Amino acid sequence: RVGARPWEEGARRCAAEAFDLVAAGAPQQAAVAARLQTFGIDAGRPLIVVCCESPAIDESLAAAQRWLDADGLRGVFAVKAAELLGVIELSAASDPAANAATLHGVLGDDAFVRFAGTTTAAHDLPARLKEARHPCHSHRHPRHVGHATPDALPSPPSPADPPAAPVLPAPHGPH
Repeated sequence: RVGARPWEEGARRCAAEAFDLVAAGAPQQAAVAARLQTFGIDAGRPLIVVCCESPAIDESLAAAQRWLDADGLRGVFAVKAAELLGVIELSAASDPAANAATLHGVLGDDAFVRFAGTTTAAHDLPARLKEARHPCHSHRHPRHVGHATPDALPSPPSPADPPAAPVLPAPHGPH
């Protein structure tokens, strides 16, 4: 980014690398826990993974970080491709649905926010990341904006699920 201070760029890269480690799966579990700790996140506490889409992704990253700071939440957000990914440490009083609604309000009406299920284990973060990203990679929420928690949208398809039948065009009669 033009005009960013070197430590800001370093923090952005470190955050993005955390999600690369999460996506790498179980072999990187210890590295994920260590990377999250650099952001003050305890991988043994309840965590939630979030995926956001927004037409202004860099502004959304800054807004999400301000939201974490303002609400006293421990978490990290990073831009990966066209998505804003996050891991947030939840307190006992945290309400994921309220957090999703608040984050959507912070990011604006054009954003889509999806929170995955909670976990208390770093080895479960890859599955939670896949769950959070699922609507962001498919057809998203029917309104294409808003927020959702795990109970609001279907789970990602399992590799064991049969493929959906193809949709064929209706016949147009004889030619």
